Amino acid sequence: MRVELRGMPIAFPTSDSLARLCINDAQAIDHGFMVTLNAGTEPLRLDLQIPGPEAQLRAHLTSCGLAGRESGAGRIARTLLGRLPDSSALDALARPLAAMLLNALVARSRPKLAQHVAKQLARLNDAVTINEELIIDLLRDEGLFLELQARTLDEIASSAGRSRRDLLPILQELVSSGLVQRGRRVCCPSCRFDEYWALRELDERLTCRACRQMFVLPALDGDLEAQLAYRRDGLMARAMDQDLVPVLLTLRHLLTRSAKPEDALHWPGLDLDYGDPAAKPAEIDLLLASEGHLFAAECKLEAANLAPPEAQKHLALAERLRAQAVFGALRGEWRSDVIELVAETDALLLARIVHEMPAAPVVGAAELSA
Repeated sequence: MRVELRGMPIAFPTSDSLARLCINDAQAIDHGFMVTLNAGTEPLRLDLQIPGPEAQLRAHLTSCGLAGRESGAGRIARTLLGRLPDSSALDALARPLAAMLLNALVARSRPKLAQHVAKQLARLNDAVTINEELIIDLLRDEGLFLELQARTLDEIASSAGRSRRDLLPILQELVSSGLVQRGRRVCCPSCRFDEYWALRELDERLTCRACRQMFVLPALDGDLEAQLAYRRDGLMARAMDQDLVPVLLTLRHLLTRSAKPEDALHWPGLDLDYGDPAAKPAEIDLLLASEGHLFAAECKLEAANLAPPEAQKHLALAERLRAQAVFGALRGEWRSDVIELVAETDALLLARIVHEMPAAPVVGAAELSA
């Protein structure tokens, strides 16, 4: 007796590798699996299991003659996504002024951070012992030796040439999504050490991380009431350092195309191995599986940076993965020769994904989105 199972909650396209993972000795058929059973005196039994995301990924890559592992940038993006309440929190990144606001909270370079630490050490009084513990305190929360810039809303508005009214709604969304933190910049009255305190760390009395003296949280900044300061979340800063914003926004756009985005599986950064020692491993910025359809995305900060040879290489990799190729760019316009190349395929070109895009059904034809 032949049993066909269709409509199973599997995100990846069907393959024999995935079929055998779900049911012993099963085969892939269109939109499902088939298993042959021998009728006898014993009751017929089907042992069915729904594999998890990583197992589905391994089975699909195996069917394509590939092996894969999450990249370092992919782990950062996945950790960041795991902290968001849901994928709709990425909407905050898609606002036209969001990238500008996040860039206003720019991280210091390593030489500038070294100068900053040296300056703080020079301010310490003679009674303070400079040791490893003190250095660790100075570098606390400075992932990858980068200090996150904390700025007030007035400072952000002034540097961006925008009004507070323009920035407040976007800032609210970024804070709600956990991509930006609120706190205070406070200077110790004893050693004059400047530091940032997140809201969760604030109290009426603070203990200086440098000289260990306790002091009252000041209510004034000069002659004015002290304002809140904003800075990028440490993980968001690492994501921007790895140029992951176009990856996150491409993921957001593709999820709007899915009828069931909550069931989609995605990997924002994979290193793929062809199994040939002479072959160079391939990189893919984003792999998304949804209801049996697979997307493989190449993401750029600037659309003009994608040349035809790189586009052709990605198209070939997507074909091997049995995925629809996607090209996403945060800014700019695609080159005409890239558009001509992609127009002959079913690939998606997504330009200026920093802007909000309306939800749309998955399509198989090439398109240019603006």
